[in-house]
Amino acid sequence: MGVTVDLEVVTPEKLILSETVQLVTVPGSEGYFGVLSGHVPMISSLRSGVVRMGQGDDAVHLAVSKGFAEVRPDRVTLLVDRAVFGKKVDAAAVTKIRDAAQDELDGTPTESEEYETLRDKLDFANAQLAALEGELV
Repeated sequence: MGVTVDLEVVTPEKLILSETVQLVTVPGSEGYFGVLSGHVPMISSLRSGVVRMGQGDDAVHLAVSKGFAEVRPDRVTLLVDRAVFGKKVDAAAVTKIRDAAQDELDGTPTESEEYETLRDKLDFANAQLAALEGELV
């Protein structure tokens, strides 16, 4: 058994990332979880958050939207609607999107479909800003 795991991040448009990593931390719907080589197979839903590959100063951060993760002992596949590398986030633009979504959300009934759309937009904006800062949300 090797000490690495193959990681793929895929959106409907394209393959965002295909790397071999030692450790990946993923935003599961019930909380973050780490995957090392030899992890027990599982499938998990994902929430908007930050995928961290590696540790410390060498870690790479990727903001992802909701989706699904398939974990196998030697591979992790993340299927998400959107993904942006933290180093490519335009903080000013994302902050405007986040603030606008929050303003709209404040006046939207929680049981509406529009609320869910705005909530997703807000969560992904927060994930992008966290990825830019190298943090998990």
